[in-house]
Amino acid sequence: MKQKHPNVKFAVILGGDSVAGCYAYLAPKSTKSWVTNAVSSITRMVREFDLDGVDIDYEHFKASPVVFAECIGQLITLLKKDKSGSRPVPSSLEEVRASYVNFQFYAYDRIGVPQFVGHFNQQAHNYNGGHTLASFLVQTF
Repeated sequence: MKQKHPNVKFAVILGGDSVAGCYAYLAPKSTKSWVTNAVSSITRMVREFDLDGVDIDYEHFKASPVVFAECIGQLITLLKKDKSGSRPVPSSLEEVRASYVNFQFYAYDRIGVPQFVGHFNQQAHNYNGGHTLASFLVQTF
């Protein structure tokens, strides 16, 4: 896909609100096992699919705020240290300054291409000066 459309960026979202109507929870059995699994899984996906980024978007968690912060903090630190070709997160704060708007188009049920383009153009206008990222849901049956 990226060869046909080199201007398109692809990212993986970790967490989110829900899956099949059930909340997606961060519920680590231990910080070490969760971080090890997350780093391994994300790095593998980034390499396999040549992804451009990772969106860490846990909206619900079954752990204390301290455990949550430790898991996410270690995850980001280890991903930044990985110099083997994966690019899941920016490697310095200078790279984080871009202004991106993640407008969640999947909130609109069953829209066609003309409606999608219209919504995208409207949000690009609403967030003038930012880069609008189109998030949409893909389900396989």
